[in-house]
Amino acid sequence: MDQLRIISWNISLRGPIKDKMDLLQSVINETDGPTLVALQEVIEKDRAYITEEKIFSTHSYSIDFRTPGPFDTRNRKLGCMIGVTSNSEASNPGVIQRTPFPDRTLYTDITIDNFTFKLICFHSLTGVGYKKAKTTQYVGIAEYLHLHRDIPMICCFDANEPAVDHYDIEKVKFFNQAGDKGMGAALIMSSNPLHNMRDSYRTWLVENMDVFNEIKDKQQAAQDEKTLKYIPLTTSHIINKKYHKRYDYIFNSSNFNVKNVQYRLDESLKAGSDHAMVVTDYEIRC
Repeated sequence: MDQLRIISWNISLRGPIKDKMDLLQSVINETDGPTLVALQEVIEKDRAYITEEKIFSTHSYSIDFRTPGPFDTRNRKLGCMIGVTSNSEASNPGVIQRTPFPDRTLYTDITIDNFTFKLICFHSLTGVGYKKAKTTQYVGIAEYLHLHRDIPMICCFDANEPAVDHYDIEKVKFFNQAGDKGMGAALIMSSNPLHNMRDSYRTWLVENMDVFNEIKDKQQAAQDEKTLKYIPLTTSHIINKKYHKRYDYIFNSSNFNVKNVQYRLDESLKAGSDHAMVVTDYEIRC
């Protein structure tokens, strides 16, 4: 079976890019096998640095498919990037057009040793800033994943969800966006999604029951839901340097066997991002 490493990371538009890319390169160098990288919050000057430093053998960038207009604000200049190493091939990139912000989405076909699958990267809108537009963005992405549900697929994303990251997936709660009761995010992240993928970290926890039981004990000890909201399965983002959330994910179809998942929070914060780099190692089942 072929080995594969997937890295998903919201690198943050703030701060210098060099330290972030130095960390990313070091993680890429940890393995000799093919590595695929999905980045969120990539602005044009950071894309230029990544290209100049030859971090990837080839890459695609969502802003190339939906370029900012003359009156667009900075929010329309935050792109997604997918980069590949020399051990894999990428083709047919594009963005998910049936979304309000296609520039926050990106997909490409990846081929490794004659095995082809689709890699998707997206960055959710924030509910605070966009209200029901966040739901509409999720619906458009869910539609795309549903239409391609019968093919091998990996999806990397910053979800800005859930409200409660419960150890029992049936008890996960999503943010209520202007009365939608979390419907949009549920299409992708609930126990009954519209696609063929599962959360790689939840899969990993099944094989690492000591970690799972530690999380379960902490959540069961929570006195109320307000406390429970800030006891996620693991931490990938800290709101106001105080409130712990898991907002970053790598999902995969059954064609991939999860070997290890790491949320590299401390390294990522030190490098200048406000999100953990998520690193998942797979065996490809073909």
